[in-house]
Amino acid sequence: MVDITHAIEACDISEVAYVIEMVKGDFPKGTIHIIAVDAKNRSNHPEIVVRTIEGQYFISYNTGLLGMLGDEGESDIRWRGVYTDRHFTSIKGAFGPLAKTILTDGFKSLEKLPNHKIHSKTMQKPVITEKHITGNVMYFDQRGIAYTNIHKTEYDRFTGGKDAVIRLTRFETIKTLRKHLADSDPGSAGGFFNERGYLCVGIYHDDTRNMLGFKKGHVIIVENV
Repeated sequence: MVDITHAIEACDISEVAYVIEMVKGDFPKGTIHIIAVDAKNRSNHPEIVVRTIEGQYFISYNTGLLGMLGDEGESDIRWRGVYTDRHFTSIKGAFGPLAKTILTDGFKSLEKLPNHKIHSKTMQKPVITEKHITGNVMYFDQRGIAYTNIHKTEYDRFTGGKDAVIRLTRFETIKTLRKHLADSDPGSAGGFFNERGYLCVGIYHDDTRNMLGFKKGHVIIVENV
């Protein structure tokens, strides 16, 4: 059993989806992930659901989260009844029994959730035009590094290998990306792509929330020079 995080902001399924995107490649096929993050609209969609992505199983409430994971669509989301009790008993009362069913009887033993019952949401994507990539800060780690939704493939396609300016705030920009944050000068902003290919911004020996006023959702703009 691996405990990934308890630092997700309450009911923030966008942050959950982003964190899962960061870590799911570290787990083998057959892994069962229990995503016990509540949502404000849970009473409207009380089903307990599971979806397979890249051979792994993801169990959660029917909050729209499972549709935000991966690129395989929502055609095969399955379910095991509804859960309307208190959130803090959900592991024992709902998620655990579903995980056991998958292990003993298999994923396909579960009933497909009808399409009209699937609560559908999509991950926030960058907006790309001829002049800009406009992305957002999706997550902060314990060091105050900001993780964005701008992927290196989109960045490389947009810049065509040429120089670009990454606009962090009205007055703060990055003109050179680093391989690692430690390559930046202490106290200065540095940008780099993490191992999953997403653009990250950090302050060496400090916190982007303190130094740059970043908050979740903060807009990051990439401009061609």
